[in-house]
Formats: sequence, structure tokens, C-alpha cells
Amino acid sequence: LNAINHIARITSSNLDIRQVLDEVYDCLSDLLPMDAFYASIYQPERDDISVSYSRDEGILSFSDHNGPPNPKSLSAWILQNVQCLRFDDLREEQTKHGFEPVPFGNKSKKSASWLGVPLLGRDGQAIGVLSVQSYTAGLYGDREERFLVTVASQFAMNVLNAALFQQAQAQVEALGIDGANLPRPDPGAGAPAGTAESCHAE
Repeated sequence: LNAINHIARITSSNLDIRQVLDEVYDCLSDLLPMDAFYASIYQPERDDISVSYSRDEGILSFSDHNGPPNPKSLSAWILQNVQCLRFDDLREEQTKHGFEPVPFGNKSKKSASWLGVPLLGRDGQAIGVLSVQSYTAGLYGDREERFLVTVASQFAMNVLNAALFQQAQAQVEALGIDGANLPRPDPGAGAPAGTAESCHAE
């Protein structure tokens, strides 16, 4: 509960997505066994991954333009089906299920344990993915999945509020008004929102 409250404070007090993900990663790495972390923000109207954030053994990779998700990737499945996805050993299970994980990080290693959950928008549509991964098999169960779903709901509200703030700023700028004092969205007003994967993968 303390961890969830901490993440809620992080996501409600900062609209800088990269900074929020840095703090979410730090918090999750203290609570879950993981070697890698992946988060993405998806724009369904454009079929575009607008933000991709990954950590492999602590090393950060961040991109704010990525194009459409790979259709056979784990992230694409989560976005399309709006469901969680979990593997005890992705190395053995991916072929059986027809997945082609998109690797990131250290390509000499591959994820075994893999858990990904969708970020949900106000209409229930997937607007992104959170994933934790490990080189060790069999680490994630129902408890870890429920916890990551809760974290994803908190982060999704942050994504929605950041988008609202950016839209308001753009409208103000289009009108030629000074938007320096533009009020930020109420963190409590959003509803839960939510793609990479293995060497670690998407």
C-alpha cells in the first residue's frame, strides 16, 4: 500500500513523462525482481508509439517517436487485446504462441520472466504498455500482475493529464495568449489510461 501511495504521489505531482517514468522505474526496481523495464505510450488514432522508455540492467533508452507497433510483438498483442500478458519463460513460450518479441538492451541475453499490462484510456482503449522482465524464469505470478496493473492505472492518469495540459497549451499558443500561468489538470480528474519487450523485448 505504501508503494502504491508513493507512485500515486509521483504520477500526480509531475506531468513530465520521462521524469515520472524514471521515478516509477526506481520504485518498481525496489519492489519487484526485474532486470529490465519497458513503458510505451500509444496514440491509437495514429497507430503510433509516441513514447518508448526502456531500462536494461539500469541502462536507459528513451525515444519520443517510434512509429506503429510491430504487429507480432508482445506489446502489439496487449494493445490490441487490452489484456495482460505473462510468461514464466518467454524463451521457450514465444514460438508456441506465434510472438516475435522486439529486442532492446543487451542483445546477448534474452528475457525469461515477462509481464506486461495495458495502460487504459477513459474509453477503455489501450494507450500504452508497462512491462517488467527478468533473465530468471518463473518470477511473476498473480500478485505481481495485480500490483503492476495498479501501477499502470496510476501512470495512465498521468499520461491523460499530460495530454490535456499539452492540448491546452497548444490552444493558448494558437490564440496568442501567454500560457505561462495555465492551470494544470487536476490529477484526480483523470481516469485510468495504457509497447517494448525481450532480449529484453517488447
